[in-house]
Amino acid sequence: MFGLGMPELMTIMVIALVIFGPRKLPEIGRTAGKFIREFRQASQQIENQVKMEFRESERQEREAEKEKKEVKIREEVEKKNNSEEAKSKEIKNEEETKEKETEAGGSC
Repeated sequence: MFGLGMPELMTIMVIALVIFGPRKLPEIGRTAGKFIREFRQASQQIENQVKMEFRESERQEREAEKEKKEVKIREEVEKKNNSEEAKSKEIKNEEETKEKETEAGGSC
């Protein structure tokens, strides 16, 4: 307890008894107890609020990462679809070119 031993505590109690007297000492003890209790409650509330904010921040970060992954996957799918469309157009153009060549070659 803050490095205070029994002799130091006894000295503090005797000094408090001499200064405040036996009638005021219990009232001062109650007041000090209330103060300590309220201080603990307030610090606990602050700690809980900080923890809650930290959890909320982590949740938002996870959601942002998930969204980034989803966007990346969508982009990859779009690229794949675009390349497949380009290939099918290229094949179609080649087929049309061959048909034109066979028609042009047959009519000559």
